Parts: sequence; structure tokens; C-alpha cells
Amino acid sequence: MLFASAILFFCSQTDGLAYQGLQLPISANNMKLSTSVVDEFSLGFSDRDKQLIADLNTRYPLGSLTKAFVATTVSELVHEGLLEWDKPVTAYIPELQFTADPALADRLALIDLLSHQTGLERLDTINQLSPAYPLRTKWQYNDWMYALVGEIIERQTTVIRSRIPADATARPYMITDGGEAVRIADVSLLDGTTMSPPGGGVRSSAHDMLIWAKALMAGFRRDPSPLHRVGNVLSGYAITNRSSGFDELYALGLAKVTSPTQFGKMGFNPNLVDVMPLIGQDHPPTSIFYHNGAMPGYNHCLVMIPGQQAAIAVLTNSISQGDIADWVAQIILQAVIGSNRPVDLVPIAEDAAKRWKTRYATMVETLEKGRTPNTEEPPHAALVGHYQHKNTRTTHTLKHYHHDTFCFLPSAEERIQRALFHYTAPTWLLHFEKREETGAVWSIKWKLGNQVTDGEIFKRVSESPSGST
Repeated sequence: MLFASAILFFCSQTDGLAYQGLQLPISANNMKLSTSVVDEFSLGFSDRDKQLIADLNTRYPLGSLTKAFVATTVSELVHEGLLEWDKPVTAYIPELQFTADPALADRLALIDLLSHQTGLERLDTINQLSPAYPLRTKWQYNDWMYALVGEIIERQTTVIRSRIPADATARPYMITDGGEAVRIADVSLLDGTTMSPPGGGVRSSAHDMLIWAKALMAGFRRDPSPLHRVGNVLSGYAITNRSSGFDELYALGLAKVTSPTQFGKMGFNPNLVDVMPLIGQDHPPTSIFYHNGAMPGYNHCLVMIPGQQAAIAVLTNSISQGDIADWVAQIILQAVIGSNRPVDLVPIAEDAAKRWKTRYATMVETLEKGRTPNTEEPPHAALVGHYQHKNTRTTHTLKHYHHDTFCFLPSAEERIQRALFHYTAPTWLLHFEKREETGAVWSIKWKLGNQVTDGEIFKRVSESPSGST
């Protein structure tokens, strides 16, 4: 079930377009337009409660599609002499230092941050991040690095934050396993409460995203572009996947691939299928840029094919049993590049949706298998207290799991309402750590991701007042 979406694309060099079974208003005739919008349509509501219809100018928080905007902003500031690509980031944030590797900050440059080559783990607060890999040895997606770039931009410029009319932005929804739409809380992007506005805070419409794509691709058609040094943004810096054919690369805020290849690597569909389909096998190698964008209640995909001066923008305001924007963009992409034997993505998407709907039950089963039954529950009085992790505060209802471990897995409905769809089974466990010499509880360990081997530590700073729970 898809609440609101807007899909547009333009093309200048395609003679025809055909895709059997593609139920979209596309034909070979209208593909002959030159560098103009070929087809566009929207579906559903931007706000179901108010019955506001989505249109092509409806704004959506872009999630990770923001990253290319940030990289291009840096490129403009380099052009103006306010920033330098290879200058250490400590030249802009002198106080930056990573506790686990104090010398790392002096070796990091803007290119490293924007191409996800810092090697730093993705969790924790910035100065507490630890290296998961040596610098520039492995591509490691990390929203925190774009937050750091945002801080650099803000320090080097005067940032004007605009206020957007409330009804101009599509409202976020999650779709339950049973297909019911659930309205979730609006995402705050500019008030400092989110982790990384520079990693996902831009709002835009599908129509304007095509204007953006056209500007990015201007250099490929030797036209004047309003963007400066955009070649730096579109160059490949990190290898995301090595192959004997064409390596998959990451530019600055965009994936850069050559077909035939797999798409959707910046989204979450790869976690829902055994293997992503290979797109473009029956077509000459084609250079393509793309990126997925997702945040609670929103799901997007942008694809650019410079050789055909074609772009596809799919923006939605619902997370609906998989990365639907990605599947739709790949279907249209095959039509745009002229695949004679396009991959039928419908059954693949249906299988992904089935796996999505079983994830909660699978987590419950995994947690039950890992539980040691009939262990003694520690007295609550020994556990109750104030635990702090840097400046992070969070509240959960706990249920005894085993030994000194408690579980806070919510109901299936609450998990959807809180948009906690990326959490895996071990994430729902909290381990109370005791001191060997005294047996007193001193911390809670939370293993939020596989990259933080020891888990996030919430240190006990005080006991709760008498009588509290």
C-alpha cells in the first residue's frame, strides 16, 4: 500500500520506450521530448487525515538524498575559496578529536567525510566514535560524517533556515504487516533534535528533484551549469563493491555504477532478498548515478543516466513492506535504458514484502531461541537508577529475558508506530553489568549494531530516589 508518491523523469536521447507489464502512463511517443519532463504522476494523500492530495509540488523530507546537496554545497564553497577539499577538518573544527584515535582528526579531509571513507563506526556521539577500519581502506556508510560536514559549512557561512508552511510537506506513515496505514510523529529536521540534518534534512518535491538532476548532469551535455566544480561531486572515490566487471563506486552523496549491476544498495531492499537482481544485462554498459533515501515514514529514490540525459525521481511518504521507491525506480530505469528482456521485479518485490511481514515474528523466535529459561530475575531494587550515555536519554519498558539481561521488544504495532523497523533481534536486549569485586550494577550494555563489538555503555550515575521504579 502506497499513500503518496510522485514519479517524474525526463529524457532527450531515447527513441522509444517499452516495458511489458509496466502499468505506468509511458509510451514511445512521449519519450521523444528533448530534455523535458516526459511523464509525471502522483498517487494518494500527502495528509490522509486532512484529505490533502499529493501533487508534483508536494514537499518531502528527502532523507539521504540530502547528501548530494551537502556535497555540492561544499563544492560551491571550495569554488568560493571558503573550503579546501584536502585540508584537515581540524582546520575548520580545531577542537575535534576522537577519543579512540586522537591523531585521526588531523588526517581527515572533507573528501573522506563525504565519500564515507573514514572507517569510523556509525554509532555513538562524534568524538566517541571508534575506528572500525583504517582510514581510506574500506567504504563505511556513516551519517555522522555528514553531520560533521554540516557543522563545517555552518561555521564557514551564514546559514539561513527557512520556515516551510505546515501543509506543504507530506505527512509520514508506516504500513503495518496487515496493510493498515499508521500515522507516525512528524520528523524534526532543523531544530537540532535529530542526529544529522545534513545527512537527511533537505525537503524538496519530485518536480524540483528533476531540476536538480538536470543541473548535476549539465557537464555531460557540455551545457552551462549553475553548479561549480560538480565534477568533483560526481567522481568515484570509494569502491563499495569490487567485481571482475565494473566496480561499484561511491562519489560524494551518490552511488556511481555501470550496468549491468545491482541497484538499491543505499536502501534496505538488499536485506529483504537473497540477492538483488542484475539490471541491464541485455543493454550496452551504461554509467548511472543513484541514491536511496529513507527516514521514518518516507522512502525515496533518485536515478540519473547522464548518457541519455534522463533522470527518475520517486518520492513517497510511507514505508510500505519494503523499499517501494527503489523497486519502482528500477522498473522505470529498465524502460528508460531500453532493456529488451527486463527483469520482472514484481515477484521479487512480493517476496521481499513477505519477508518484511515475517521480520517481527522472526525476531521473537530468534530471541526465544537465545533465551536461557528459568533463570533467576535480579531484584529490581538493585537495578533501578539513572544510567547515562553521554547526553543520550531514552525510556523503555523492560521485561526479564534471562540472567541479568532484559528485553524491551515492543508489540508489533508499537514497533511500526515508532518506525523501529531497522532494529535486529539483539538490539532489543539490555545487559546489566556488575562489578566483579562487589556485585553491584554499574552500567547497562546495549549492542545497537554489529560494528560496536563491546556495545554502547550507559553508566550508572546515581540510584533512583527511595521508592521509585
